[in-house]
Amino acid sequence: MFKKISVWYLIFGILISSWSYYYYFIKAKTSTTSTQAITYETVATWSIKETIDAVWSTELINEQSLRFNKLWTITQVNFKDWDKIKKWQIIAKLDDKDWQSSVKQAQINLDNAKLSLKQLYKATDESQILQAQNTISNWEKNLEIAKISLENLKTTQANSLKDLNDNIDNAKKELENLKTSLSSQQTDLETTKTQLNTNLSNTLSNKSNTISQIETSFLTEKTNISNIIEQIDLVLGYTTKNKNTNDSYEIYLWAKNTSLKTQAENYLWQSISAYNDLLIKINSYDNSWDSDKLKIILSSILDTYKILEKAANYTYQTIDNSISSSTFSDTTISSMKSSMYNNDTNTQTKITSVNNLINTLNTLTDIDSLTKSNDNTISSKQNSINSSILNITQKEQDLVSLENTYLTTQTKNQIDLNTQLQNISALEKSLEVSKQSLVELLEWPTVENVAKANNSIAQAQINLQNAKDALKDYELESPFDWIVRKIDYKVWDKLLSDSDKYVYIENPNLVQIPVSLDQVDIVKVEVWKKAIITFDAYPAIKVEWTISSIDYTPVKTSWVVSYTVYLVINDKTFDKKILSWMTADIEITSQQKDNILLLSTTAITTENDKYYVNLVKNWNTIKTEITTWLSSSWKTEIISGLNLWDQVSSADFTSTTSTTKSSSSSIFWISTNRRSSSSWTSSSNNNRPPDWF
Repeated sequence: MFKKISVWYLIFGILISSWSYYYYFIKAKTSTTSTQAITYETVATWSIKETIDAVWSTELINEQSLRFNKLWTITQVNFKDWDKIKKWQIIAKLDDKDWQSSVKQAQINLDNAKLSLKQLYKATDESQILQAQNTISNWEKNLEIAKISLENLKTTQANSLKDLNDNIDNAKKELENLKTSLSSQQTDLETTKTQLNTNLSNTLSNKSNTISQIETSFLTEKTNISNIIEQIDLVLGYTTKNKNTNDSYEIYLWAKNTSLKTQAENYLWQSISAYNDLLIKINSYDNSWDSDKLKIILSSILDTYKILEKAANYTYQTIDNSISSSTFSDTTISSMKSSMYNNDTNTQTKITSVNNLINTLNTLTDIDSLTKSNDNTISSKQNSINSSILNITQKEQDLVSLENTYLTTQTKNQIDLNTQLQNISALEKSLEVSKQSLVELLEWPTVENVAKANNSIAQAQINLQNAKDALKDYELESPFDWIVRKIDYKVWDKLLSDSDKYVYIENPNLVQIPVSLDQVDIVKVEVWKKAIITFDAYPAIKVEWTISSIDYTPVKTSWVVSYTVYLVINDKTFDKKILSWMTADIEITSQQKDNILLLSTTAITTENDKYYVNLVKNWNTIKTEITTWLSSSWKTEIISGLNLWDQVSSADFTSTTSTTKSSSSSIFWISTNRRSSSSWTSSSNNNRPPDWF
């Protein structure tokens, strides 16, 4: 028993030892092999562009929100939404009755001040002073009226010349349109003549071919009718020529129904009569292109076939109602029936054929009518051309007359303008003379009294002017020409301190985009540099604008300095509606080079702020230093170090392979040595070294 236990212990010990040896003395080593894919690239020439991208909003250059400075009641509103407006036009007015009284009082004060001045000159002849002052007032009024007349004259002259110029432009456009229309009419006339001649020729050819076909058919139909009549007569023995041909079976022919043979002979006789009448018509035909004669002959052929069809049909029925005998066998009867059936079918086919010929003849165009219609068409188009020529001549005369009128009006306007200017100059001289006369009359008072009186007048004038200026606060004037986009005011609205009502005026055609650029980008742009704009409202359209101006005044926000670049529309084909605060993506081209050496950015490595590539020569790779300049995410400009068509290589780790090996190790020291690797991605910008992460 002890031996058995010992043996089992021995076996168990061996197993434990073997497992321990495997666990502690056999160490698995795993190695990883990376496979590189070598990429070759050829240095080539291409274009590279550096852009500055921004997102900004639009604004209208002329856009204002106007409101009254006073809180009062609105008594007058002269415009509505989307009305056009001129600069200085009154948009709306407040109730100014009270302030008008202030103006009147200021005027009274001024008049009183002037009266006070007059008191100083009582010792003089007051009538002379009054007369001098009235003279000055009259000259001032006349001068003011003359100046207003001058401005009105300038406006009237400008409008008249503009109207004449518009009429001349319209006349030129109408003349050009008339000439274009005349050219089209002449081309159309020639095309129509060619087409009508072709149609006439085709019609003549078609008619000739159709009539020849009909004439040829006469002989064919005559022969065919004669053959059918002959075959029916051979069966019936009706005519003298064939009366003995059916003697051997005549008594069996109508044995079952004797009336059928009578009907067949009756239609045979009618067919022979119709055939003889047809021969007379055919023989009398003189081969002319007379459609009526052709229709008569074709109708006669048709009628003959219709009668002959009945004759063949009744003959067939006559044969079908016969009885057979030794002299009139079933085979003979069947043969005759087959022949009559064929004749019946033949006549039906011919009826259709002749009807088609008649229909074709009816559709043939009358040549005389067609020729007359063609002549009428050409004549109508020629008349239109003649009318257009007359219109062009008249329009040319009108244009010359308008141009002469324009020149005459210019000359007359200049004469009228010079006359009015001379009139104003004469009035100004008269006014100065009158003022000097008044001064001479007023010289006798003391200088101090006169100065005080004049100061009072001046103060009263200032007060009057201030009162008149204050009246402007009761009126809302337009600051520029264009459109009233929205007006919140209504007549009898009462403006309160918390009123939020405005008049919105804008010029929608003056649109700009102010773009803020930092100090790095502002030095790269210039006035008239191009920019590509994509509006969020029109994402499918790219618009080319230009930089109209640059504001180099620095703007500091949160320690970031920026400068403003203004873009304005210069694409005349862009007719979309642009509103304030519309968002747009902006791409400004700062630099662009064409036909330069380019290489993929990924093929360039950096060491100690220098750039290198793997140049391939004679199947060997040479590490070569290069100089770069412009760079994008994909391509980099090569300044030196490489030539056109040089090849460079770059290695990409594409796959890894693991291999496990076994080695012995001591049971007393077990270690695992692992190495971790990281990959870096570099990017370059201009000529600065890449950052490593």
